[in-house]
Amino acid sequence: MNCQQQNRVIVAQVFSIKTDLMLVDDIENQNIIKTFTFDILSEERYDLQQLLNKCFPHHLKSVYNPIVSDFENMEDFSESSLLNVDKMDIIYIKYFEQSGIGCDHYITNCALQCDQCSNFYCCRFCHDEAESHKLNRAVSNIRCLICNTTQSLSPSCQACLTPFAQYFCPICKIFSDVSTESKPRFHCAQCDSCVNGLQNKMTHCSKCNCCLKKTDFNQHVCEQPELCCVCMQQLSESTTPFVLMECRHWIHQRCYQELLQKNIFSCPMCRKFIVTKEEREKVLNLVKERYQRTIIPRYMAQNVKVHCMDCGKDSVHAEHPLCYFCAHCGLFNVELVEYVEQKPDHNEIQPVTFNTENIRKVLINQYGYELEVQLNAALIKKMNQLLVQPEIVDKVVEILNSDILPGNFDEFLGRVIKEVEEEEWGEGEIMYEEWEEEEGQENTEQLQEKEFEGDVDSK
Repeated sequence: MNCQQQNRVIVAQVFSIKTDLMLVDDIENQNIIKTFTFDILSEERYDLQQLLNKCFPHHLKSVYNPIVSDFENMEDFSESSLLNVDKMDIIYIKYFEQSGIGCDHYITNCALQCDQCSNFYCCRFCHDEAESHKLNRAVSNIRCLICNTTQSLSPSCQACLTPFAQYFCPICKIFSDVSTESKPRFHCAQCDSCVNGLQNKMTHCSKCNCCLKKTDFNQHVCEQPELCCVCMQQLSESTTPFVLMECRHWIHQRCYQELLQKNIFSCPMCRKFIVTKEEREKVLNLVKERYQRTIIPRYMAQNVKVHCMDCGKDSVHAEHPLCYFCAHCGLFNVELVEYVEQKPDHNEIQPVTFNTENIRKVLINQYGYELEVQLNAALIKKMNQLLVQPEIVDKVVEILNSDILPGNFDEFLGRVIKEVEEEEWGEGEIMYEEWEEEEGQENTEQLQEKEFEGDVDSK
């Protein structure tokens, strides 16, 4: 068996709140509307990693229909509708991790047997990465990952009766247990592949050889697909879904997702913004949130001029370690032109200025339950110790700005200490093991602790 068999799954939970007098993320304050498997969680999916264990405004309570899928509810909904709305009138969503069965590409309870090599894999991507030949659609046998029974192709196990997946395509040989609440699919005979979306709301264009939303069909310009602008594969020979971006260049769906996962938002061919109209608002909000919570490192103190690849205008910003945005059209699709002395343009979104108090606030915002709600004196003491030495403060900032943050403050602390020790800053520096043994600093630490607790009490 050449199949991973276990993977990480992100689960979504849609809920409303009982009262605005309690925190939104308090479980006791949540009325659960629906829970479903949202997607597969892999190391490369930085966008999904950032969603974990957080609550987000999702929809309007007066409009959200729990009977239809979450996908259908969100299809034509604009997140701008949530601005200036009372908390009690909002539907929220939160995400958490669970273990699943399958591989990094699919959640599935079965493995496919290749007719050529006779090996079993959870999907054709896993097969093609490991073997020197391709897994074609001529799959006739599968193996149940629950009871290990090998059998002919079917939607559920003939031995233990376990359904293999919520979605099964006997033509493409796809088994996917990602919920239809999150990702509905159907097989298009004209595309000769499975398409993501609601079948009754999509139509096929024979010239473009792809399916489009009916609401977009009359406005789209037909173009015959040629090469994927990322992998340069001939699309006419591709069995993988592909789309036409707004810049009029074609791209595989998987190549498009890989670009977004790497925070690359420009077309490799023309440098225009690639995020589709359906995803634009969500992606921009995620990048803005990350931009605003980024702490500017102490070594970044200059201003830069950037040029927008979409509207063609220049703007000036304070130096930033993550990315820059256009002050005119708001897109994160710019290139750095030069360092300048002129003042930055006025911008509504700003990153976090480097100082100890702001770093404290970011730590509380990220690990508030441990540091603020519980008022864990030991953790507060450790945090104050972290913020004493400049070199360690720089390491704290570096980790806070990273793509994936540790799940709790103790893990965060451990990562800081580990990376500090690996960089071997010399004998003159005080290592973590010595901090609690330094009697000479005890009074200072107690004073810092009291000051910090006072700050928390005043919030």
